[in-house]
Amino acid sequence: MNKANCLVCAKPLQYYDPPILKECIYCKQQCETNSSCVDGHYVCDECHARDAYQLIYQACLNTSTTGPLELANTLMKHEAMKMHGPEYHFLVPAVIISCYMAVANPNVDRNDLKESLDKALKRSKNLIGGSCSFHGNCAAGVGAGIAMSVLTPLSRKEWQLSNLATARALLSISNYEGPRCCKRNTFLAIKSVTKHIEGKLEVKLLKSAPRVCEFYQHDALNKSTSLC
Repeated sequence: MNKANCLVCAKPLQYYDPPILKECIYCKQQCETNSSCVDGHYVCDECHARDAYQLIYQACLNTSTTGPLELANTLMKHEAMKMHGPEYHFLVPAVIISCYMAVANPNVDRNDLKESLDKALKRSKNLIGGSCSFHGNCAAGVGAGIAMSVLTPLSRKEWQLSNLATARALLSISNYEGPRCCKRNTFLAIKSVTKHIEGKLEVKLLKSAPRVCEFYQHDALNKSTSLC
């Protein structure tokens, strides 16, 4: 697979409104989609992110780092991570949950972390690719709320905390004009929810200094450097 544009041939994507039915070139499922490449190739969300989901899951299950931005940046360099895609919807809550549990409970049971990552993966897979363009909410930002919903039991206070985490992440993302960039929005969502956790749960995750994006040169839509 290619990492940008069409995963089959690297040609540009075209978008549809309303969505159309397309057959995934890999699993042959008929799916409703808002995009395919100009030559008609289509890869469904599940096939697009299959290897990346396992990469993120295993890294977050086994890492000892407490810096979610650094962990996310390292994972983005792996060949399984595309420039854009639904895998980022899981990346945000996964790195937050892993680092939070490492800080809040250094002796956390591996099974407890596994259970939390399982919940985050299941919930994030319900967020379709392209939601930033067609649903008006970047799913990387919604991933911030997924992280909070996993880390805090569902009750009146925690219901508020999860929605507030999503709202703050989306507000941070909305400060930037298009075109969309999954990596930029992931960094912004992680920074936002890290601050949210520190203020509301009083748990400090390791922060890193602002960085110049290392990936922009691979993206045909984003040709200028971005400070994340």
